[in-house]
Amino acid sequence: MKFSKYKARNNKCLVFTHQSDESGAPRSLLNILDELQAMESEKPEIYTVVLRPGVFSEKFISLSDKSIILPEKYAFSVLGRIYSLIFIFNFIKKYGPFDYALINSSVNLRAMTVCRFMNIPYYVYVRESRKMIDNFLGVFRRHLFQFSSGIICVSEDTRKWVAEYSKCVPVYTIRNGISFDKIANINPRKDPNIIRLVYVGFLDKRKGIDYFCQLVSMVVEKELNYEFLVVGKVLDLECLELLKQLQKSSGKITFTGVVDDALSYIANSDGLLMLSREEALPRVVLEASALGVPTIGFDVNGTKELLPPDYDLLFEIGDVGSVYDFIVGASKKELFIKGSAVKNYCFNNFNRKDLVSSLREVMESSDEV
Repeated sequence: MKFSKYKARNNKCLVFTHQSDESGAPRSLLNILDELQAMESEKPEIYTVVLRPGVFSEKFISLSDKSIILPEKYAFSVLGRIYSLIFIFNFIKKYGPFDYALINSSVNLRAMTVCRFMNIPYYVYVRESRKMIDNFLGVFRRHLFQFSSGIICVSEDTRKWVAEYSKCVPVYTIRNGISFDKIANINPRKDPNIIRLVYVGFLDKRKGIDYFCQLVSMVVEKELNYEFLVVGKVLDLECLELLKQLQKSSGKITFTGVVDDALSYIANSDGLLMLSREEALPRVVLEASALGVPTIGFDVNGTKELLPPDYDLLFEIGDVGSVYDFIVGASKKELFIKGSAVKNYCFNNFNRKDLVSSLREVMESSDEV
């Protein structure tokens, strides 16, 4: 991509994040801010507005020059959200003017409204799949796309549907990236006698937790030499109960709960299961690939974009039988070979430094300030 370079007048960037919990969008934004703070020259000043507190609130504070964390009580009603705009306006008036704003996720209606009202050039980072914005409030969010300076999509699949609402606004694809320096410091400790498969995230039906239950039931029944590691939180209570019963009867399922950093758990596994019905761009696939752990799952566009073009371990959505047939016949050596291939592909295509460089180039090309 080529852009006419724009030199920011104040070198100030306003950043909005809708949440600061353990979900994917806040984690990805923290990675971007971490990379920006590590820059040795022309580092922008970062001013962050966190619209809902969470476990990562302190990290956002530490990676920002100035920040404001809005109380959670303002997030639960229309009046509360309207009232919270006063705090956002005051923050912007106190520390502005800003050259541009980065709005992390398209669900951030308040951020787009404020930037539109205060005439701040804003870029919307769309990390959601289409179904996550296909609702009543989504109408307003999609309407505000057309007033942005640019829309940044996390995948080509996302870009296709976003382009329908962008009007004449430029749309870019900038995928997630990995800090390979951080990956290099992780030393896996894999059991040579057991194949361990890891399943990561906030796990509901959209993430395929019901398919996971089917798969585990089939594998456990055959008493195969497999273990399953669930890193995150199972949100479907019926599936959680079934998994607990399978864990009790087989001893082959381990639950870690939500963890601050899943990398070491992924590194100690032989394969990553991705059984989602849809994905915008799953960061965990990148993390697994960078660690040399192959992904086994369904042929979802967002997942497919992160893997080599000839990758053959993605099956039709819902085809649990094919996933089962592969893993019961796979050896640790075969999984290692597949993992080495995805690792090379990841290192050649998804460097986090390149992500941030592209992001800055897009935003600093603005001529609307």
